[in-house]
Amino acid sequence: MQTSASQGKASYENTCSVFLDIELVFYYNRWHMAALFDRLKTGIPGLANGFTQHSTTPLALDKAARLARSGASTYTSISLDALVEEVGPLTQGSVLVGACDDRLHFYMDLLDPRPGSVLIVGERDAGQSRLLQSILTSACLLNSHRMLRFAYVSDTLTKNISLTRQPHCFRRMVNNSPGVGEVITQLADLAEKRIRPGQAETLTILAIEGLDTLCNALDDKAYDDLAWLIQNGPSLHIWPFVTLNVGREQVVGEEFLHLFGTRFLGHMDAKHTAIYQGDLTITSRLVAKKQFCVWFDDEWLSFWIPDAGGSLRS
Repeated sequence: MQTSASQGKASYENTCSVFLDIELVFYYNRWHMAALFDRLKTGIPGLANGFTQHSTTPLALDKAARLARSGASTYTSISLDALVEEVGPLTQGSVLVGACDDRLHFYMDLLDPRPGSVLIVGERDAGQSRLLQSILTSACLLNSHRMLRFAYVSDTLTKNISLTRQPHCFRRMVNNSPGVGEVITQLADLAEKRIRPGQAETLTILAIEGLDTLCNALDDKAYDDLAWLIQNGPSLHIWPFVTLNVGREQVVGEEFLHLFGTRFLGHMDAKHTAIYQGDLTITSRLVAKKQFCVWFDDEWLSFWIPDAGGSLRS
């Protein structure tokens, strides 16, 4: 038999337990949402931990690889429009990178410079251009042209006309044209101006297809300006997103490649996986033209490239 005092104590404890349960649910939901909307990463293994190597395949990635081989993933051919709808509202300054089988899809917040400039690398025809174009398309869908603009450097002016006709695109150039160096120097000058407080800071993406071809076409000043932008641009809201085919890294130079903070790796062999500090158990299983991986939270995260075709109006 309980006294009124003990009954009151029990009632108080029950109430506290209910509030504790609610609090735990709140923090779990907040953690889950943070996980869902915080996949912006430093994409080089061990960069913050003395280049410690990790080669164990996480269970989630192993499952994703099995799904990829069997063609059972629901994200193998997802459209960018459908992925944007599934993810829901993202803040201005975001770009949607890829779809993950665990439904915690991969995006980047370009207002946060921590990931650093992005190198997209894989075997020839592994999907580097397709991934870059998808990222730029998502930038147009998720941001106003007053918030985010981009310059697009590729091997031809006839590629992806609907993308380059968007108001977000302020320059369209061929990667071996004489004017590319001038644009790179102009962006480096703009970045230096942004070091001073009070400057307007529209987010700017410098999208480059074929880093090796571009480097061969640049004079010494433009080459140095590009290296400076790759190293410092994201902290000043200027983001290089650059593609490269494996086997062409010698043209660019190892020191130059180390300036990138994040690497998206596509399908590649053991030799090149080692060069780019990847994990062969991951890179060898990636589906060419459809899948890439990135170093995230001490493990390799694989993701699908959404189909950007038809997402933009010309």
